[in-house]
Amino acid sequence: MSKTLLAAALFALIGLGACKKEDDNPDIPGNYLDKGAITFQNTSADLYDIYLDDARYGDLYGGKSATYPNITAGIHRVKAVQTEHISGSPLVRQENIWVIKDSVAVFAFP
Repeated sequence: MSKTLLAAALFALIGLGACKKEDDNPDIPGNYLDKGAITFQNTSADLYDIYLDDARYGDLYGGKSATYPNITAGIHRVKAVQTEHISGSPLVRQENIWVIKDSVAVFAFP
């Protein structure tokens, strides 16, 4: 009897340890971070380096735009730094931009 009881208790512990909390289950809606997108839009004729939260995302030629999806919703720092046709100091434009779930925020520069 005690072996049966011990085996049942051990089996129950193993079963409880294998259970996941709801927060660990990606199939339950709401367990992913809300995501949106940012479009960088270069309205000049010059090449610019573009940054998101102080990380360089690449460069963008004049008259072009680039959209980056899967950006966590919230406030982000965007920046554009002129890299060609510079007279004196390069033009720099930066601002905080608000990314909303399932929306596209636009950062137009210069």
